Amino acid sequence: MRIEDWLQEVFLPRLRDRLKAIRALDSMFYATDGGKRLRPQMVFAAASAIQEPTSHLPWFSAMTDAACALEMIHAHSLIHDDMPCMDNDRYRRGKLTVHAAYGEAEALLSGDALLNGAYIVLFNAMDEADASLSQRISRAGTLLSRHVGLEGMLGGQVLDMHPISHDRQAIQAMVEKKTSALFSAACGMGCVLAGGNERHVNDAVRFGNLFGLLFQLKDDEDDRQQDEKEGKYTYWQALREEQNDMRTALFDLAAQRAKALPHGERLLTLLQGVSTEN
Repeated sequence: MRIEDWLQEVFLPRLRDRLKAIRALDSMFYATDGGKRLRPQMVFAAASAIQEPTSHLPWFSAMTDAACALEMIHAHSLIHDDMPCMDNDRYRRGKLTVHAAYGEAEALLSGDALLNGAYIVLFNAMDEADASLSQRISRAGTLLSRHVGLEGMLGGQVLDMHPISHDRQAIQAMVEKKTSALFSAACGMGCVLAGGNERHVNDAVRFGNLFGLLFQLKDDEDDRQQDEKEGKYTYWQALREEQNDMRTALFDLAAQRAKALPHGERLLTLLQGVSTEN
C-alpha cells in the first residue's frame, strides 16, 4: 500500500473514529484538523522498512492506531505550546489557535483529553489483539510514553522555558527532547509493530532522532527572520558557520541508520515522498 493511500483512506477516517469513540470535544476535532500528518507518515514508513504494510496483516490495524495516538499527542503539544503561558500564539496553520477560538480553559482541557485519549486508543488496540500482538503494542506504548514524558517532549518544553545555557550542546539537547522525541517514537513504534528486533528498533529510534534534528534545522532556517525579530535563540543560530557541514553530517548519519534496517533503502525512498510541514 502506498503511504498516500494509507493516509487518506485508512489513517484519517480512523483518527476521526477514534476521536468519536472517546467523545471528543469540538475543540479536539478542531485541533487535529489539518497539518501534513508527518509523524503518522513516519510510523508507516518505519513499519515499511521492516515489512510491507498491507491491510490483511494482523499488525496493520495496530500500526494505524499507534499513528492516531501519536497524532493526538502531537496535537495536544501544539495546543499547550500555543497558549498564553507558553508561546502565546493566536494563529497556527492559517487559523485561530485553540485557546483563541475556544478559550484558555477549554484549550487546556482539550490538550489534556487528547493526551489521555491517545493512551485509550492504544489500550483498546491491545484488547483487540492476540497475545503476541498485544505484547508488541505494549512495547510500542512504553516507548511512546518515554519519548513523550520528561525524558522526551515534555522535558524539552521545560528546557525551552528554562534554558540552562544558549550554547550548541544545550540547544541541541532541548531540540532532541522537544522535537526529535516524537519522530523517534514514530519510527520506533512502526518498527516494533512490524516485528523488528531490538537492533532494528534502536536503529529506527536513532534515525528518528536525526530526522528530528534535520527537521528543526530546516524549520528554524525558514523562520529565521521572525525568530530574530522576537529574540528567539534557535538550533539554526547555535550552529552558526557549521550549519551546512552539520546538515550534511546529519543526513549522512540518518542514511546510515536507515540502511541498517532490513529494508532501509525502502525507508529512505519512502521518506522522499513524505510531506513536510511548516
